[in-house]
Amino acid sequence: MNRPRFTLVFLSLLLLCGAPLAAEPAAAAPESAPAKLDPKSPEGRAVARWEAVIAGKYEDAYGYLSPGVQSAKPKAAWVKEISERPVRWTKARFFDKACDSETACLVRLEVHFTAPLQGAPGGMLSSPSFLTEHWIKVKRRWYFVPDDYVAGGLR
Repeated sequence: MNRPRFTLVFLSLLLLCGAPLAAEPAAAAPESAPAKLDPKSPEGRAVARWEAVIAGKYEDAYGYLSPGVQSAKPKAAWVKEISERPVRWTKARFFDKACDSETACLVRLEVHFTAPLQGAPGGMLSSPSFLTEHWIKVKRRWYFVPDDYVAGGLR
């Protein structure tokens, strides 16, 4: 398969699997022992949400979605949707954050995943990806808002 076609197939696979695409930061942070994150902070909750997804605890991960998202997407439907994706996430690490206010932050994470890809060694592709997530504070607790539910604001 030629390189442009392989790239197109790869990007299409990621989009079909629901893996968000984001540009990799210019300089990756050096590998070191992760700093202890405040579990109540947006970055601490973002990593905890990803740890629940990685562990297959999808019902727990659902609890990190904002109340508005939860009212629009029933738990059973969300759990079914995420559990049936062919992509499997294997590791998540906080990278940085930027807050527009005391109630709205963008959290960047490095998330590693594996996904089936014809022609890849063993039929699986493993790769890191940098994601930017929207987090909002509602009644003193931080919640995740997927891109599909963001209308302006933080973008």
